[in-house]
Amino acid sequence: MDYEMIKNYGRIIKLYFQFLCENGFSMKQYDNGVDYEVIYSRPECEIGVFCVFGLDNKLFASYKNKLMDDKQLMEDSHLDAHIVIKRKGSRNNLLKCDLFDALSLDDLKRNILNCRNDIDEILRTYSEFLKKNLNKLL
Repeated sequence: MDYEMIKNYGRIIKLYFQFLCENGFSMKQYDNGVDYEVIYSRPECEIGVFCVFGLDNKLFASYKNKLMDDKQLMEDSHLDAHIVIKRKGSRNNLLKCDLFDALSLDDLKRNILNCRNDIDEILRTYSEFLKKNLNKLL
């Protein structure tokens, strides 16, 4: 994984979630060179789309015990994608959110699992779900 790949996911997020801007959400993006996040907000709701640096426990232990350097850690890591929804003072991961019915969330979880580690596909799946259920957030 490299910085250009992370920036590319930022472009993908903005492409897939453009419908939020078209529905009155403002957009702010943050990039620290490792993680990428885009926050879409309206007065009644905030949706955070995150592509974050993912480490498994063994990899982190190797790094912490100085068995690998920063560059090797970046090369051996992966990205995770998730959505956080803030509404009425409550902030929850989309997969654990009580704004949607259980059956819809079960379908979303199954679809996300089917994506494996394909971040592009995961982001597309999340965006399709939110587009279909946007009325429940407004």
